Amino acid sequence: VCGDASYYFDPYSADDLAKKIIEMIFDKSLQDNFIRKGKKHVRKYSWENTAYQTKRIIKEMLAIS
Repeated sequence: VCGDASYYFDPYSADDLAKKIIEMIFDKSLQDNFIRKGKKHVRKYSWENTAYQTKRIIKEMLAIS
C-alpha cells in the first residue's frame, strides 16, 4: 500500500527502528524526499474510488451467491 513512500525497517529489530527514526529526525533531505513521495502517492487514493471499488466487489459477490 505504501510503495516507496514509506521508510521501511526490520520489524524484528528495535535497533533498526531506532536507526530509521534518528535518520528521519536529523536528515532534512530524507524528510523532504519522503514528504514529496507521500504527496505523490496519496493522489492514487480517493473516497470516490474506494466507494466504486467496494460497490464493484459487493456486486461481484452477490452475483456469485
